[in-house]
Amino acid sequence: MWSFFILLTGLLSKETTQVSAIRIWSSSAILSSQRPGCPERCGNVTIPFPFGIGKKCYFNEAFEVSCDNNTAFSHGNGLPVQHISMDSITLYITFTPFLYNKSSGKNIYNDYLQATSNEYFSISNKNNLVAIGCDIYAYAKDLDTGSGGSIVSQCASFCGNSTYNVSSSYCTGNNGCCQSELSKIVPRDFNMYIQTMNTAETSWTSSNCTYYLIVEKGSSEFDFTQLRGKCKEDDHYEGRMALDWVIGNLSCNKATRMPKYACTKNSRCIDDTTRPAGGYRCDCSSGYEGNPYLLHGCQDIDECASPKRNPCPNNTRCVNTLGTYHCDSNNVRHMLAKQLSIGIV
Repeated sequence: MWSFFILLTGLLSKETTQVSAIRIWSSSAILSSQRPGCPERCGNVTIPFPFGIGKKCYFNEAFEVSCDNNTAFSHGNGLPVQHISMDSITLYITFTPFLYNKSSGKNIYNDYLQATSNEYFSISNKNNLVAIGCDIYAYAKDLDTGSGGSIVSQCASFCGNSTYNVSSSYCTGNNGCCQSELSKIVPRDFNMYIQTMNTAETSWTSSNCTYYLIVEKGSSEFDFTQLRGKCKEDDHYEGRMALDWVIGNLSCNKATRMPKYACTKNSRCIDDTTRPAGGYRCDCSSGYEGNPYLLHGCQDIDECASPKRNPCPNNTRCVNTLGTYHCDSNNVRHMLAKQLSIGIV
């Protein structure tokens, strides 16, 4: 079972609830290598180690992936995988709306989502907060900072008299859709709230409900702006959410002394400083490339074989060595000596 799991209470339900929760027992150059005999792809998704399909193909059960009809799924929760990179995994998440109160237009106060990271996975700052609806304020609050908490991200969405009668496919904040970035360091625990403002206006009557999305940056704004004014109880939106992943929550200093240290030969350990939960990842050492989690996965780069990587000046010879190279100027002296001897003759 994956340690990572998402509980969508309210988001995936068909009824309005007072509390809606996403609980995450937490997770880009593409890794492209896998253990011998293990599937390297599922459909269009590359599955690099430490992730894997089948026994002995993954680092531990947190990184297990299943493949069904050429679709990759995160093990244990059935969520489809869109992409796996060096530091994150992107999943498809289904969001359902918060309904307005039909008489007042208000959302139930403090409708919220809750996110909690664990030793492997956490919500990434590669996502944006997106809110869709009329005259609403959406924000995320850090639960790690004690009483009150600090705002991690926030945006306000207005409609006015336009009531979604806009043709723009962009989410600008004044057309029934707003978005904002998450903080650079995403808290380990935070709540995300959405609440109604300015109910004296009646623009909400044309929308029926609101959406709160946490979606990966680069997602098509055209897709989620189409939700404006088309909100029904059984509607949903399938978006991409990015989760950061690490190899456990140990620091490099501690991990290097553990028997199941993940980094292999010619690689180095990197502490993850972007999440309070900590953890480490591996990277090939300078002069090497490949998959640092596989035995012999980091291979020497032949700098001399590529004109772009060959830094030696003209009239010198590039000599490749393990992990590095050097420029041999002796070759020039030999050429000059030869030319001089020919000239003398």
